[in-house]
Amino acid sequence: MLATVAASNFASAQENQLPIPLVPPENWYQVEIILFTQPDNLSGEIPPLDHKLEYPKNLLALIDAEARSHQFTLSQIQAALLLDPEAEPLLTKVLVWIPIVEMEDPAITLNVSNQEPTTLTGETETEIEIEMQIVEDSLPVEPYIPEYEESFIILEAKVRDLNDSARALDRRNYNVVFHEAWRFEADAAGEDPWIHISAGKRLDDRSEIEGSLRFYKSRFLHVETDLWRLKFVNENSLVDTLTVKLPDNPNFQLIIEDSPKQQWEIPILPEYPSDLNAESELVNSNSAAYGEEAIDLGLLEDEHDHGAIKQYSIAEIWPIKQSKRMEENSVYYLDHPELGVMLTIKTYKPEPLNPQVIIDDEGVIEPENQD
Repeated sequence: MLATVAASNFASAQENQLPIPLVPPENWYQVEIILFTQPDNLSGEIPPLDHKLEYPKNLLALIDAEARSHQFTLSQIQAALLLDPEAEPLLTKVLVWIPIVEMEDPAITLNVSNQEPTTLTGETETEIEIEMQIVEDSLPVEPYIPEYEESFIILEAKVRDLNDSARALDRRNYNVVFHEAWRFEADAAGEDPWIHISAGKRLDDRSEIEGSLRFYKSRFLHVETDLWRLKFVNENSLVDTLTVKLPDNPNFQLIIEDSPKQQWEIPILPEYPSDLNAESELVNSNSAAYGEEAIDLGLLEDEHDHGAIKQYSIAEIWPIKQSKRMEENSVYYLDHPELGVMLTIKTYKPEPLNPQVIIDDEGVIEPENQD
């Protein structure tokens, strides 16, 4: 009877281990982009003077998986080395010794009435194994839930498609300042986030190429750029400099969590405290959390030191704001007097990071073939 029940439960468990037809997520794409500065501006164009430089609200930074893993490891080490002075000690001040009492196993030791010791026969061991198997097979089988990779992870160079193009640009004396590829799941509503760009030469905390871009899908695939090139002034340059207030650099902070989903946290703050108003997302007059700490906007404006605004010696500012419809597996070039943009996009089919396992007729567990 036990054998019959065990066989029935095993058959039921085997049915639960049958491969589940997987429907891969839709609207996944792999994109790649190259940014390079033009050696000479031969078109005779002059930079516009009426430019508006700003970062969008839904801004993300590409995730460097290796850097994040390294930072997560360092945070674990640091947490292990830091001692909390207010924490309770691991050992109590008074040690209480618990006496050890020797006891005999009644299964292998004669009792007071000198009965024959109980022994385990081969048949009894088999029955126990069958019972244990019944208990194990009766446990509910957890449903298989596929897990897929994160979006906006910087990909390795070996999976990029424009490596030869980047090398050809370098041979022709074009300065490639940015070359990355990543994958993402397009938002059904077309509200895909913008990707922060900071590349090229550096002056203090500013970069030669700044701004953001995004790929999105509404009815068709599109790319949209909102970049600007800053041409810094050398110390010996006689070119007139511009006195400009650049938008504050976004404050990206990596969230260190032990979870499969980790993303960059991007708090976007206003350029000035006076930019806050009654309709701002940062001021919620109906929230109880802010009821006791009212914000005096006039006081904040008076305390703000306008003389502390950092200025930069910049000769020219070239905005690159374009939008273009794209087709898959095609290479596109966005022309500009100061900055070249080469990009491509293609459909991507993500594979589960946790392959489903099945039990074949012989009881051997092997991963499901996803091909």
